[in-house]
Amino acid sequence: MLSSLSLRRLYLSVRVKPGSKAPSSVLEHAVSPGDSRLHLTVRVQAQAQDNEANEALVEHLAEAVFGVPRDTVEIVRGRQSREKLVHIEGLSLQEALVKLKSGYL
Repeated sequence: MLSSLSLRRLYLSVRVKPGSKAPSSVLEHAVSPGDSRLHLTVRVQAQAQDNEANEALVEHLAEAVFGVPRDTVEIVRGRQSREKLVHIEGLSLQEALVKLKSGYL
């Protein structure tokens, strides 16, 4: 789920697949008009051990998907699960949708 509680704060529901051949992001549900829900599957090369997959997820979302500083991306729920809730500070829902629709995935 993608939602924005304020204009510049974003929460994103992510499913992580560690141990993949190459990092990638896949949009799971299309965004329809008036629907702010968005689910992503993110594949990372790192293994799910010693926090490696979490760090790879943060790096991938910050650098490859949204183009924001790494320190603005935080896993707020699900650190030891494949299903995570990620908070991105300084990115609005509108900005995220533009980046996702313009081919960051």
